[in-house]
Amino acid sequence: MGKNPLRTWWKQLRIHKASENKLFGLSLSEALEVSKIAIFLTRKDGEKVFYGYIPAAVAKCGFFLKQNATLVKGIFRVNGSSKRIQVLQKAFSTGPDYGRSFEWDGYTVHDAANVFRRFINLMPDHVIPLNYYELFREPMTISNLTDNDRVEIYRQRIDNLPIPNRQLLLYLLDLLAVFASNSHINLMPAENLAAIFQPGILSHPNHEVYSKDYKISQNALLFLISHQGSFIKTIPLSSLPPLVPSPTSPDASSSTLVAQSDHHPKMELYSSKSGTVKRWRSLNRQSRKNLSTADILDRGTNVDDQKLSGSPKNDKPRSNSLSRSGSMKLFHTLDRRRDT
Repeated sequence: MGKNPLRTWWKQLRIHKASENKLFGLSLSEALEVSKIAIFLTRKDGEKVFYGYIPAAVAKCGFFLKQNATLVKGIFRVNGSSKRIQVLQKAFSTGPDYGRSFEWDGYTVHDAANVFRRFINLMPDHVIPLNYYELFREPMTISNLTDNDRVEIYRQRIDNLPIPNRQLLLYLLDLLAVFASNSHINLMPAENLAAIFQPGILSHPNHEVYSKDYKISQNALLFLISHQGSFIKTIPLSSLPPLVPSPTSPDASSSTLVAQSDHHPKMELYSSKSGTVKRWRSLNRQSRKNLSTADILDRGTNVDDQKLSGSPKNDKPRSNSLSRSGSMKLFHTLDRRRDT
């Protein structure tokens, strides 16, 4: 007796649908194995330092949103087009490029914001893993702690996170702080952003929405967003190497970043093929205003067995401080395109 053609068709359709969205819903470590983008830090002396990796979908959406959405009312709260969101999710889930060269023409900031939220919320173990859940809630439950006490406790606990989770958490905290700093225009203060992103960053399946436990987690995330700059200041920079040809995934050849200087940030392309640095383009005035300052830096990160070499010569003593600007936050983010 032959196979039921309808059943066969339905099975193939389910397999096809699953493969389309395989990146969304993976653990952070699995997602980084599939598709990742390098992020960088710029010192005060102008040297750029490789920091680590975040998922490509997060980096691409985050960069687009920082460029175009910091002043948009209701960003992260307003829904995008369900059809366009599905297309975006498929683009970031389809190899071999996994959306790294994706262009945003025809898509809105609300489409990007929804995909950004969806990726974070679908991570099964959350940005802060479950075995760290109570550790990150505890400082908000002790009434006699000062804010300075809580900052010191959170510094230690952030430092003890697995490296990929720490990198992603600090990246997200900076991005959310950028939007919160424009809440007088976008109407999205840190309280609103904490409520929206808490399920994907710090939550537990046994704690119901609107419960007391849920509120503690929101308050913890609110504190982290509000004090995010304090968690970066103590990261040691002196022992880290300057920027080298960008480490990339096996299926990618280049990455771009926003490099902070004492004047204007520039977007530059670092090619792993030639080891040379090419100017990509300058950011427009509005983009310069809305971007934050520098990508975070990790202590002794292993670069996925990628050997770093070809550091640009620099005779100046290295600075141990992050680059800052009066109008910008601590982080900047990157975009990634094909080497042309």
